[in-house]
Amino acid sequence: MTSPTHDSVRQPDRRAATRPEWLAATAIAAWAVLVALAGTRSGSLVGIDSAAYLAGARNLAAGAGYAGIDQRPITLFPPGFSATVAIPNALGIDAVTAARTLNAVALGIVCLLTFVLARRHARRRWTPVVACGAVAVMPAMFGVFTAVWSEPVFCVLTLAFILALEPVAAGRAADSRLVALAAVAAGVAYIFRYAGVALIVAGIVVVALTAARDGRWSAARRSGLFAAIALIGPVVVTAINLRHGTIVGPRAPSAETFTGFAREGAATLRGWVVGTTHDQVVLADVVVVVVVVAILVAAARARSDRPSTGIVDSRRFPLTAIVGIYVGYLVLSEFATAIDPVGDRLLSPVIGPIVVLVACALESYVDHPARLPRAGRLAILGAVVVVWFAGSASITISRAVTTTPARNGYAAGWWTHSGLVDASRRLPAGATIVSNNAAGLYLATGRQPLLPAPTRRIYRSSGRPLDIATFRTRVARVRQPVFFVWERLAGDTWDVTPAQLTAAGLRLAVVHSADFGTIFRLGT
Repeated sequence: MTSPTHDSVRQPDRRAATRPEWLAATAIAAWAVLVALAGTRSGSLVGIDSAAYLAGARNLAAGAGYAGIDQRPITLFPPGFSATVAIPNALGIDAVTAARTLNAVALGIVCLLTFVLARRHARRRWTPVVACGAVAVMPAMFGVFTAVWSEPVFCVLTLAFILALEPVAAGRAADSRLVALAAVAAGVAYIFRYAGVALIVAGIVVVALTAARDGRWSAARRSGLFAAIALIGPVVVTAINLRHGTIVGPRAPSAETFTGFAREGAATLRGWVVGTTHDQVVLADVVVVVVVVAILVAAARARSDRPSTGIVDSRRFPLTAIVGIYVGYLVLSEFATAIDPVGDRLLSPVIGPIVVLVACALESYVDHPARLPRAGRLAILGAVVVVWFAGSASITISRAVTTTPARNGYAAGWWTHSGLVDASRRLPAGATIVSNNAAGLYLATGRQPLLPAPTRRIYRSSGRPLDIATFRTRVARVRQPVFFVWERLAGDTWDVTPAQLTAAGLRLAVVHSADFGTIFRLGT
């Protein structure tokens, strides 16, 4: 029996998108870019990870290598995002501004790529436009793409990878150029985020299974070609990291629990359904369960016109395989190492693919034989979609109008213009600064080197933190003046206090008392 052609990726009864649909999708993508730029007009959202990315970019632009705020080589994050932002930084454009523009444009590209992906799977002309719009209005996407993170570009690369891999799975596995293109997308994705390893694994699985129709040797040869190309980036990054003694950075063991993971995952999906500010918890959970079941049913029914060719010829096999393997990677990561809780940021790369699967599931609902006439089902579905779009868009627009990102976190004026930050800016040039909020201080001042103060716990980890004795030894080795910028954090029970440092034998002399904390001259 012959293998399905590339055209079998599409439903036989759907018409190709014409100019109106393309114009609508382009307009939606442009709207998403403008909303993201409007929402960051006072600055993008920045956090602890942002400090590492920005320091890496600025140090690369200055010729100091891929180094963090402590001026030590960065291995915790791959260099792709920082290296990209470093290019405009070297030309005089600040890294924050460059990241803001890059990520806003990435949101528009994600909308368009979601449209293209939906065209391959949807039956109706305007379903892809709806999928494109869903990505554009989601508050979750606005939150991710208005922050200085590597996820926005990684989302683009994930969708590009899926679009390149689907023709391979649809019967063109023998086309080495398509296999190589998909491999390049996966390899570059790894350079931006270590999570790209999930794409590499998914690519090997999909290529091997689909190429197996032509025999084991073909499967081995084509999957080997994919792996050889996709692993070039990871091998280079790993070699660089090993020069500094670690493969993927210093990783602490995870303290995640199954209960916590389930709670965080449910809250994330709930937010996608009813928005981050809605309190209809039970309703949202019911809708989430229904949608997940519908996706699974639709994926199971999504066979090609040749059902005897097996599951690997399912039209949505690459799409569902990539989503499944990526989510599986996140689950393993959550329990293996201390990372951020599963949420919009970590799941953003598969939001576009999930939207496409949901759209296909809803089409199956409309076409499914039932007592209720199709017009009735379409009317019910249309009302639900309109309500969801209106609610999601209103939340996103509201956040953009109020420039929420710039009024939160370390970009907020209450922090950047505080007395503690102002006094930190005036510390002597060349001094080493220690702080219990080193990332926040760097984002506000740009000062380097900045070292973390001792703490009693590591975020989301059961590992052993930096103890006072080790910290005291490090301070004794520093020749230049050392200052301790202590920020008073409300409710904090993790950080070692100045009194505890004094009791451990360190000398602290008050240099400046400010509204949010105190600056000490530190000695041994």
